[in-house]
Amino acid sequence: ASMTQSRTVYDPSKSTTYKEVTGTFKISYGDSSSASGGLAQDTVDIGGATVTNQIFGLPTAVSSSFVEDTNSNGLVGLGFSSINTFNPGPQKTFFDNIAADLEEPVLTARLRSNGVGEYEFGKIDSSKYTGALVNVSVDSSAGFWQFEAGYFAVGSGSLQKVTQVTKAIADT
Repeated sequence: ASMTQSRTVYDPSKSTTYKEVTGTFKISYGDSSSASGGLAQDTVDIGGATVTNQIFGLPTAVSSSFVEDTNSNGLVGLGFSSINTFNPGPQKTFFDNIAADLEEPVLTARLRSNGVGEYEFGKIDSSKYTGALVNVSVDSSAGFWQFEAGYFAVGSGSLQKVTQVTKAIADT
């Protein structure tokens, strides 16, 4: 089966705003997945959050886990620009480029085990969660959405204090 079969795939030849970028990217993740290839520049619109002249990777090689995940059309890097793997780089990520234009410089992720998840940029929709939100400062010095983890609960379980590993990274 083709890597692109039954997927929505970006085609630079169908874009009037595409610009070729000289450079490459190569990234690998903790789960051993990886991708590499060239770079492109174009307008990127994710649910109405739009960045013009966004630089992004056009993979020519991906690990088998990306090919086998037929529910995914690709990957959006939402870490901080300091760890982006573009050469020349680093280049600004989508979120770094759009944050100043948002109502609030936030993004939310609603992940569902048996359904389609969603991301929203610039607002927190109170109709999509219950309970009270807690503001936690992000330490972006390592390029990740890292924060001090004080307590956790699983499902409807009781709140438990984190006693050993006090730093966590939000990574969807």
